[in-house]
Amino acid sequence: MIEMMVIVAFILFVTFISRFYVHIKYDIPVEIYRTVNQFHKRLEIGLVIMFIVTVIVFILTPLHTFATAVVIGYFATESGVRAYMEYKHGIEEKSHLPNLVAAVGSSAALIVVIMFLI
Repeated sequence: MIEMMVIVAFILFVTFISRFYVHIKYDIPVEIYRTVNQFHKRLEIGLVIMFIVTVIVFILTPLHTFATAVVIGYFATESGVRAYMEYKHGIEEKSHLPNLVAAVGSSAALIVVIMFLI
């Protein structure tokens, strides 16, 4: 279990550094939170509600070992949705790249977690 946590922490650290590099390289301003349109806002609210319900269900059942995979899967899905919405409907040309890097890094971490849990 410790090996999994170290590998996931390393992957997420590399993802964080890569996002920082993309922000600097393409001169993308760092924003806390911004939705592209109303559909994007509703979609992310729905994802948060599903995430909260899923985490509660996984914690209260004997499947609590999969809660880590649910959390990382949520971050991968949320970053992927945000990258897609900014790519298709965003104003700036390269604003989707940091979220794309986060989606790929979170997906890699999710794959590692699933490999160790199965």
